[in-house]
Amino acid sequence: ELAMHEHRKDELVLTMRGIVRLEAGHGVWIVPPRCAVWIPGHVPHSVSVAGDVEMHCLFVEPDAVPALPRQCCTLTISPLLEHLLVHATHMPVMYDPDGADGRIAAVLLDQLSLAPAEELRFPMPADARLRRIASAMMTDPSDRATIEDWSRRMAVAPRTLTRILQRETGMSFG
Repeated sequence: ELAMHEHRKDELVLTMRGIVRLEAGHGVWIVPPRCAVWIPGHVPHSVSVAGDVEMHCLFVEPDAVPALPRQCCTLTISPLLEHLLVHATHMPVMYDPDGADGRIAAVLLDQLSLAPAEELRFPMPADARLRRIASAMMTDPSDRATIEDWSRRMAVAPRTLTRILQRETGMSFG
């Protein structure tokens, strides 16, 4: 686990094996294998992993890929982009921009700008009661408690939880 932190540079986290969970702002992104999460520079975020994880991180100068969003998102990674990303993890930090590594980096950034964004974000509620429920569900996904069960646990009417959840996340409890 990496506690809440931020970077000056944009970051791409590619998951090869296992599951990566990123929390930033009021959202949580679940990143399965062969997907990546894009984190713009100066966005506070935390990262945790589950399972036998293999992941690669790529740091990109801000504005090097203007087509990418300025908020976190999950990207689908093509086989070509995956190979370019893995190759880039073995390149020297100070590669020659006019040499072979520079040409690979240019193609990598071109391919990155074409990567389609996926909706693998779960909005996190701001309400403290709902946030406790969401955290508990992420900690123990096998807990199949209903809205009525949670309302008893939290001493809040089910309709109240439902209204707040809909207002804050646009989602139903289900």
